[in-house]
Amino acid sequence: MRDVIEKQALRACDKRCTFVLLLAGVVFAIILGGRANACHVVWVGLYVGETEGDATENSDTTVTLCKGVEEYWFRVRWKARDDGWPGGDNDFHVEVHDVTEDISLWEDEHIEDEDPGDTQQEVNEVNSPAEALEEGVHTLRAEAKRRDVGEWVDSDDSTVTVVDKECTPGYRYVRASSFVSLPDGITGTIMTRYGNLCCESCGGDANGSQAAWVNLQKNTIGFTQWGQLGYGKQRDEGASTTYAFRYWEVEGTGVGNYDRDRYAPESAPIYGTTHTYKIKFDKTEGKWDFYVGASLWASFDHTWWGGKQFNYVAWGGEIKNIEDDMPGTSSLRCSFTGCGYWDEGGDYYDAGFTNPGSYFTSDFTEWGWAHVSGTAFDIWDKNPGQ
Repeated sequence: MRDVIEKQALRACDKRCTFVLLLAGVVFAIILGGRANACHVVWVGLYVGETEGDATENSDTTVTLCKGVEEYWFRVRWKARDDGWPGGDNDFHVEVHDVTEDISLWEDEHIEDEDPGDTQQEVNEVNSPAEALEEGVHTLRAEAKRRDVGEWVDSDDSTVTVVDKECTPGYRYVRASSFVSLPDGITGTIMTRYGNLCCESCGGDANGSQAAWVNLQKNTIGFTQWGQLGYGKQRDEGASTTYAFRYWEVEGTGVGNYDRDRYAPESAPIYGTTHTYKIKFDKTEGKWDFYVGASLWASFDHTWWGGKQFNYVAWGGEIKNIEDDMPGTSSLRCSFTGCGYWDEGGDYYDAGFTNPGSYFTSDFTEWGWAHVSGTAFDIWDKNPGQ
């Protein structure tokens, strides 16, 4: 990712002069000057990116670099026209300083005797790769100075924070659930709320995902088997693009053809829409039916599933990395309504949520839930984009 800082500091002088520095991702320092009757620094900016092409203008004030990037690119740009200060030199000095580590990352001095460009503004820019920062958060400073009769004076600077971004694997959940007697179906209406995924705009080694679902499950110590239906969003390993999808999956023991899933981007629900998801299981045939609304969307059967029974129903959201967003935000929550289940005898029951007993979150400081009723609740990410 990249960053730009633009800073204006208009100064008076006998004749007008303009110098502009634009920088992205890591921060530059520049000193611009003119010969006798040269110029003042007017504004300074910095571009930074993971590749030369990334170092382009945007409006952020934080640069995010993906973990493992071997180098990043500075882009320095400035504009100048013939103006000046009495008795000055046409010299400038540029330095990029890592304030966090207290080290100079890059610097240059330019001694110039030529007129910078009469009354027309001209653009000068430098592209330069540099070694990647150490992991963590760094504050960088770009400083521009001009020299007046041997003294470096009249500096202008800007700062930017550079964040090293990585994916921290580990599934996290927010859910409502209950152990019940021999369920063979589950239903719930879910609001579609997609969020950001880890390293979404800059890529990364680990893949990222988020999902919201209804789940029919056998839950015993050391062994689980389930069927699940819902929607999600995915970023594949190494990619910086994402895609949404509707999906179903069944899981037995982790091997064999009784474990199946289907991820369908062409059926992805639109953000902000609600859809009812329903699973029905027939143990006689070992068959799963997955409904969206009133329509049968997909089916799967295998003899291994014949005679299987369940004891647990759940509705919720999950993410694969800590930095992935859970569906929903505090102002636009992912709501679950109309939640209920069927038993093997065909009887339907409301979910019967109780507050707080029915709910679980992997970390309440990160991912929240709110009880609405015995059949409804909300979930959301408390720190989206982080």
